[in-house]
Amino acid sequence: MKSGRIIKILFLIINVFSSISICTKIHSFTTSNCKSVATYSGPLNKISLDNCKTDITFAIDSSSDSLLPILFNDYEISLIKDNITSNWTDFSNVNLAWYADSPKTLFTIGTMNKKSEFDFDLSLITQSSGSNLGRLIDNLNLLDITPGNSLSTYIFIAQYNDNNQQDILTSLQNLKQNGNVNFIILGNVVEIKDLQPLQPSNIFYWDFDPLCIPMVTQFFQNSLSCNN
Repeated sequence: MKSGRIIKILFLIINVFSSISICTKIHSFTTSNCKSVATYSGPLNKISLDNCKTDITFAIDSSSDSLLPILFNDYEISLIKDNITSNWTDFSNVNLAWYADSPKTLFTIGTMNKKSEFDFDLSLITQSSGSNLGRLIDNLNLLDITPGNSLSTYIFIAQYNDNNQQDILTSLQNLKQNGNVNFIILGNVVEIKDLQPLQPSNIFYWDFDPLCIPMVTQFFQNSLSCNN
C-alpha cells in the first residue's frame, strides 16, 4: 500500500473519532455544522419512494483493505439498515450486492420482501480483501429488472483503482441505460473528482460524520430514477 494512502486512512480513523464535523459536497444542503454537497446531473426526483416505479440496487463496499470493521458495520451497514431503509416495508424490488475483489449478487429482485429479511441478509455480509469496481458493475448489468420499472443503483465506495477506467466507463454507461447509477463515497481516500470521469448520474461524499446522515438519506430520495 502506498504511503500516501496509508496517511489518508490514518487521517480517516482520526476523523471518525474526533468531534469535528465536516461533510463536503456539490449542490449543497447545510444543517448545523454539516455541509453536504452532491453532484447531480439532472433534475431532482420529486416522487415519493412508495409511488416510484423503480427497482433499487444497493452495492456495498465490503473491502477490508479500506474499511475497518467498525466503519463497515457501525457506519456503512448501519446507514443503510437504520437510516436509508429504516421505514421501508416492501423490499420485493430490491437487489442487495456487495463487493471486494469479487462481487456477490445473491439477493436479487423477489428474494426479499420484509424489512426483517433485508436486515438479516445484510447481517450475512462479511468483509474480504481487494476491490474491483469494474467486476461489480459487469455483474450488476446481468441483474433482471421488473417490467415497467427503471433501475436506481447505489454503489458505496471507499477505494477506487482507475487502471481499467475506460472499461468501467463503458460498463457503467450500459447500466445507466436502465435508469441511473449513483455513487456514495465512504471516507476520504476516494474523492469526487476520481469518479467524475465515469460519468455517474450523481455522487455523494460522506466522511462518516453522523451529522451528515440526514443529507445522505435526502440524497437517496432526490436521486431515485422513477419510471412514472
